[in-house]
Amino acid sequence: MAVWKPYAVGVLVCVALTGSVHADTLSWANGLWGQSRIQVYQQGSGSGSVAAPSAADVNAAAGNGQMPVNTGVPPATPPPPIPAPPAPAANTSASGPVDAFLNLGTGPYPEQSLITTGNAQPWYNSASIVNLFGGQPTAQQQQSFDQAVIQRVEQTFALAGIPLTLTDNPNVPAAHTLSIVSNASSTAFPGAIGTTSVGSNGFTFIDPIAQSAQSVDQLEWIVAHNVSHELMLAFGVPENYDTTGNYIDARNASLSMLTSPTATFSTAAAQAIQAQLSATSTDSGYQPGAQYIGPQAVPEPATVALWLAAIAGFGFWRGKTTAAKTSLAGASG
Repeated sequence: MAVWKPYAVGVLVCVALTGSVHADTLSWANGLWGQSRIQVYQQGSGSGSVAAPSAADVNAAAGNGQMPVNTGVPPATPPPPIPAPPAPAANTSASGPVDAFLNLGTGPYPEQSLITTGNAQPWYNSASIVNLFGGQPTAQQQQSFDQAVIQRVEQTFALAGIPLTLTDNPNVPAAHTLSIVSNASSTAFPGAIGTTSVGSNGFTFIDPIAQSAQSVDQLEWIVAHNVSHELMLAFGVPENYDTTGNYIDARNASLSMLTSPTATFSTAAAQAIQAQLSATSTDSGYQPGAQYIGPQAVPEPATVALWLAAIAGFGFWRGKTTAAKTSLAGASG
């Protein structure tokens, strides 16, 4: 170490006395500095080579009290430039078709009239998020939120071993659309934080989510996890698996799970999603599913269908009874 100190001091003195410098990167051999690299500055024109000083230069430097220059060291050859690594592809640059388009902006919102009630608007128009953001979200805050949600949705599926392709670019072809909106709610399941037509498209409602979140970070996690749940439904997998509330596929989800960075799908649900994404499935009609925060008395879709059938049958029976009474009254008259 002491051997190199005078040389290093001499180099620094040379730097101070010169007006044009460039840097060359040298690796220390034999592990003297481990695997580290240092910058050595030397005078030059920027071409990477330095001419050896003449004897007169050496004597002049010695006469001025400067440290003699070691002329036995060959000029350093600059290493070839290291190319910068390519930037990772952004979600918005996907060429498609992708598994799903996350609509975090303006409409149109597919199946809006079928699934929602109210006046669906972009998520950042929600009055419920003002306290979390300290005001109306700025353009930069909106972009940061959007990217965080997309990244966390991808992470949720990756934890279950499910490869997923998403985009937030409306111009990229996508098999399904999941819209994150404000000022709207579920028609079939009031109070739900999300509703989706199984095998088709769906919605995440940010207003009730914002009322449960304590920070922007929690808001992003709950939204991302509900979006993941709704995408499960959009891919054609109903809520037939977790009933504990501890997995993404649960209809009644615990708040602690929804805000946990490690939350993911149950094994059975993950296998079902994998199977659906690998198959070519089609929409078999409107069959809604929804997710709530905490326990809710939510009727099963099959139960809803039975209720509708019973109501229709009761109406048909009433109609026949009324017609029969009218007919008997006419006959007796």
